[in-house]
Amino acid sequence: MTYNLHNGFNTDGYLGMEALARVIEDNHPDIIALQEISRGWVVSGRLDMLTWLSQRLNMPYVSGPTADPLWGNAILSRYPIVEYNNYDLPPRDLFLRRGFTSAVVDLGGGNSLQVIATHFHHVGEDSAIRQLQSPVIVDFWDGAACTVILGDLNAEPDDPEMEMLRQVGLVDTLAEMEPPPVYTFHSVNLYQRIDYIWVSPDLKVC
Repeated sequence: MTYNLHNGFNTDGYLGMEALARVIEDNHPDIIALQEISRGWVVSGRLDMLTWLSQRLNMPYVSGPTADPLWGNAILSRYPIVEYNNYDLPPRDLFLRRGFTSAVVDLGGGNSLQVIATHFHHVGEDSAIRQLQSPVIVDFWDGAACTVILGDLNAEPDDPEMEMLRQVGLVDTLAEMEPPPVYTFHSVNLYQRIDYIWVSPDLKVC
């Protein structure tokens, strides 16, 4: 599951952590990539959203700060996270800097899954910036089996930055499961798809 938390605010502009937790529970995910999660920003009442959700859902986490040490991405997992690292995405002079977190999850029985969670640049007309970010993800993945790449990529399926992922063999899971169009944004009035779960071609989509 991938979920942009919008700093914890609901569609009415109020901080609503319990409602966010219930959305996650209703979907029964084993692994979640979170974006726009604050660990103490004033705008979110200085709440450590990640610790709160981890305790509420009983799911261990790894944090992937990007814009500053208190804001960015995260991964929650019901399976043990045995390794993780955080990396920058270009360019580094963005007002809201971007990055990605890579984690190795132990599925048991000698099986593991590489999870890459990210959040691309958000300004719609700045496709050129996202076209700098997609190749970094592709190069890091480097064709590895048993990999999931997920997050808010702020691009539509036919945009060139998404085609870069498709051309190297990554599989768009939602496109495999649902006939287009399928929308993930905006939560009040769905009209656009910008959120994705990509998998390496060895993984079965079901």
